[in-house]
Amino acid sequence: MIMVVYSCPQQIIDTSFNPAYVKFWRKWIQMHKTKYIDCFPYVLSGKSATEKQLIANEYFIGDDIHWNLKGHKQMADILLQQP
Repeated sequence: MIMVVYSCPQQIIDTSFNPAYVKFWRKWIQMHKTKYIDCFPYVLSGKSATEKQLIANEYFIGDDIHWNLKGHKQMADILLQQP
């Protein structure tokens, strides 16, 4: 099993946003020794606040937490790069 954790628009815009479910899944992954892919660094690393806002607007369905077509492609590209 592989667990993939990716960000919602609020987490992209406000990187201090750390909901309880993120902590829960990280603990679960450690307990079950499951392979873990954290997509946060691929999306957020080195990005300015303006760039993060653009990512949130560009990769998600408007006013929703779900990826749009472009967002799904971005996540697929990230996952296909994994060993």
